[in-house]
Amino acid sequence: DGIKEDIQTDSTPRDIVATCSGVVTSMITRAGTPKVKPGDEVEKGQILVSGIVNVYNDAKEVVNQRPVSADADIFVRVDIPYEEHLPYLYEYKEYTGRKKTRWLFGIADREIEAGVSWSSFTQADIVTDSRVLKLTDSFYLPLRTGRKQYLEYDIKESRYTQEEAEDVLNQKLKIYLLDLIENKVQILHNGVTINDSGTDYVMAGTITAVMRWLQCLKLKEMRKRKQYNECERIVD
Repeated sequence: DGIKEDIQTDSTPRDIVATCSGVVTSMITRAGTPKVKPGDEVEKGQILVSGIVNVYNDAKEVVNQRPVSADADIFVRVDIPYEEHLPYLYEYKEYTGRKKTRWLFGIADREIEAGVSWSSFTQADIVTDSRVLKLTDSFYLPLRTGRKQYLEYDIKESRYTQEEAEDVLNQKLKIYLLDLIENKVQILHNGVTINDSGTDYVMAGTITAVMRWLQCLKLKEMRKRKQYNECERIVD
């Protein structure tokens, strides 16, 4: 999906074709014959700039047609659909307070551990703290020491409050909007709202924006990248 705008060196004409619908806001054509103008509503599949250029005589009559690779800067106002679902329930880590420590000793690329076994922990986070030994501030030895701490935790389940759900969904939307802005998309209006569907929380609506036609290619990619890694909820 997108605007196909290939650079050609042969005699085959190449059009600029829209793959998303919207309203043209500005247009500068460098090569080819424009088929639309600012203010026009255009549909997916419509030719925006033709790769055929008419050649006229002095009487303004078409005497020939010249194939070119169409080239233009075209900006369009589009409505981008947005929808995100958030389940009522989520899992989080609750630390039990139990921990075990193992000491580290390393030489070059080899490392050994010593201390109490942590295997009795079904689930644990590992926190490593180590340092390289040195004789002076600038002379380091190929030796290092440190420790690994194993912090036991249980997986708990809880339900989002309305306020928590709104925070998570707004963070996801914020990341998506920032991605659009970083790709030179101008946001005009955010028409997205949050509702409780009865089975989950839903953020849905449309985002009105102005972008280059070629950026239609990136919309799906940006939507896929829109992932918000929620901070782990840790209960002390």
